[in-house]
Amino acid sequence: MYRLKISPSMRRGDAEIERLLGIFPTEADYECLLKEDAIIYAPNGDVLARLVRNCLSEKTITDAAKLFRTVHGSLSNRGSVIYKGAMMNRERTSDGSLSRTKVVPPSLLELVREQNARLGLSGPYSDFLGYFDRTGRERFCRETAWSLSHPDIFEISRPLAEEVEYVNRHELRQHWRRQREFMKQVSEKFKYRNSIFSTLTVNLNLRCVNHIDAGDFPGGMGNLVVLELGDESSGILTMPGDGVAFIVRPTDLLLMNVHRPHGNLPLKVGGARLTAVLYARQKINKCR
Repeated sequence: MYRLKISPSMRRGDAEIERLLGIFPTEADYECLLKEDAIIYAPNGDVLARLVRNCLSEKTITDAAKLFRTVHGSLSNRGSVIYKGAMMNRERTSDGSLSRTKVVPPSLLELVREQNARLGLSGPYSDFLGYFDRTGRERFCRETAWSLSHPDIFEISRPLAEEVEYVNRHELRQHWRRQREFMKQVSEKFKYRNSIFSTLTVNLNLRCVNHIDAGDFPGGMGNLVVLELGDESSGILTMPGDGVAFIVRPTDLLLMNVHRPHGNLPLKVGGARLTAVLYARQKINKCR
């Protein structure tokens, strides 16, 4: 296994990271491209990422891909991964005035769809399985809309959650233990049963700008699974604040600190990319 400790010279400062957020990463944003078994440490010795090769069963990945290809969720509320300033006040259809609610404008979503179409790709689409905790706009914990409308998909995706947790337990045991202890406080009604995960995000042919995940439990790791990949150079995941990038193939698992900036390089012609990210919501233990 390859081991790398990020040097201070590779890590960008806070001001530079702030400038990177909301824009697309480029190949100039990393010094090291990793595609084999690797563990990456921050300058202080904390684990930044762990790429585990061929650790998930092909059947589990194939079955999950078949299910998750049905995702067609809108990106109207995902401005943080579309582009800086993408969230704008919604225009009321009644009189054309602007409401306080902010969304990604339909015209911008159409532009992104056209860009994908030129690459021979569908989408982009994104949606959530599992559960959300309370937010400023939502007063109650709730099951995601996709889970409510497709309960069979949530249930059938359980083997994927179980395999991903198994890898967590054996590869990064301290992180797994912290998240396991946290999730013991969570009602079985708000998580995969007896699991460290409450929520799963599915992205199909979505290229993300540099962003930091919000609302995830900080003591664990984000878990990226690539279910389909038409071209391994399509949508390479980068962590520009730390100068590293990863090629993640089907049956691989990337455990990463999602509270560090990350994004994707461009999708390629015919390079369809279907991913799932499993995590625990930070306040899901408050749900009753």
